[in-house]
Amino acid sequence: MFDVAAPAIAVAQGFGRIGCFAAGCCYGKETTSALGVVFKNSPLHQMV
Repeated sequence: MFDVAAPAIAVAQGFGRIGCFAAGCCYGKETTSALGVVFKNSPLHQMV
């Protein structure tokens, strides 16, 4: 049973993380890398 459920849990976690990143709530730490993402006008940043 767990062998069947484990891939579905991993996929669901992946979609959840993508959604959280797209919403801008899990922005991580600052970077100077060219691959960094800038979140502007996020309502969550205004609340903190």
